[in-house]
Amino acid sequence: NFRPFEFQVLVSSILKRLFRHIEHTHTYVATNEADPAQLREYLEGYPGVRINPFSPDQHDIAFSAEDCCAALQSIVIDAWIAATASTFIGNSCSTMSMYIVQLRFLMGKGSDSSVLLGGEDYFPLLEDARRVMADYYMKYGEWPTKALLGL
Repeated sequence: NFRPFEFQVLVSSILKRLFRHIEHTHTYVATNEADPAQLREYLEGYPGVRINPFSPDQHDIAFSAEDCCAALQSIVIDAWIAATASTFIGNSCSTMSMYIVQLRFLMGKGSDSSVLLGGEDYFPLLEDARRVMADYYMKYGEWPTKALLGL
């Protein structure tokens, strides 16, 4: 798990390095994080943050056929939005992320429009982001923010 500033620097670094050809105007987050305050910390500074209003708590208490249908529809909405977005950053350990990448492939989205973090493949990106943060800390004596790094 990353602290909020580590997450922000890592994701911003990926956006800048891998998706520099795309201007990001909105950030859609498909998550099962139940604490809105925790989400705000991680998403601070990203443009046009959007999140499905159907909460993890609502998923947990879904019992009736109607409630379960609404819960499943919210997951399909998350998958569709992520699959049709110009870029996608997911987790290689997530079945949902794998499903989204498969949908993107079937829709003709190029492999250069998605990245899955996790496992050995993302270590170079993580190490690069951590090096940037450490260099900044050594130079200025404080942890960087995205704005300070120009990300």
